[in-house]
Amino acid sequence: MTALRLYDVHCHLQDARLAEDLPGALARAAEAGVARMMCCGIAPEDWPTVLDLSARFPQARPSLGLHPWYLERRTADWRERLEALVAENVCGVGEIGLDHHLPAETRTLQLEVFRFQVALANRYGRPVSMHCRRAWRPLLEELKARGGLVAGGLVHAYGGAPDIVAALARRNVSVSFGGGITRPNARRPVEACRAVEAHHLLVETDSPDILPTGCPGPHNEPACLVEVIRAVAAARGLEIQEAADLTWNNARRLFAGLEPPEKKQ
Repeated sequence: MTALRLYDVHCHLQDARLAEDLPGALARAAEAGVARMMCCGIAPEDWPTVLDLSARFPQARPSLGLHPWYLERRTADWRERLEALVAENVCGVGEIGLDHHLPAETRTLQLEVFRFQVALANRYGRPVSMHCRRAWRPLLEELKARGGLVAGGLVHAYGGAPDIVAALARRNVSVSFGGGITRPNARRPVEACRAVEAHHLLVETDSPDILPTGCPGPHNEPACLVEVIRAVAAARGLEIQEAADLTWNNARRLFAGLEPPEKKQ
């Protein structure tokens, strides 16, 4: 078998748990075949770090957003700051999303923040990385109302039902699977993985969280994507190399506009 080439479409390299040994984590990722990582910001204070990491490590591509869990961290000028950064940098928009596991009184603000960021992504033609928990209907309704995603996007760490993936695809949204699909009792993720159209299938680690079964820990890291691709391949009846090639090509297509500019000789 030739060496695997993998794209971790959603991780948080800026997290303090990875920062302790980031060079080591990146070296282990390279050894495992993880050639690209989409590093997703979650709040204004980590956006500069995400951009700095992508400048230092070209294999780490940046995405900037305000996550529904961290709405209290927004600054008065967060919209202006985010738009300026998106306009000035080659980056995605995300991690953004809707989460109805949070208190109901946050939902109006969640929607307001989500709508702004989807509109921003569509205005600048950037792919979107989305979080969704127990909010599939409003997420689908919002995306439909805005004509889908101009440059595409993904729902990361997919935890929805298998029958939702077709509705996401109609809105130009791919589906990414992480450590959850590696669990011995992962019935619903496996069924959802089988339901995804081949060209909408992606894989991720969400490191340093959602440690896959088979990885030593204590924290998840991009190198653990090997265990995820192994589980995805088993779910779809593919060879590991086939699953790796499929998800690599899908991610490269989705994030084609976010590749670092060629350095002049």
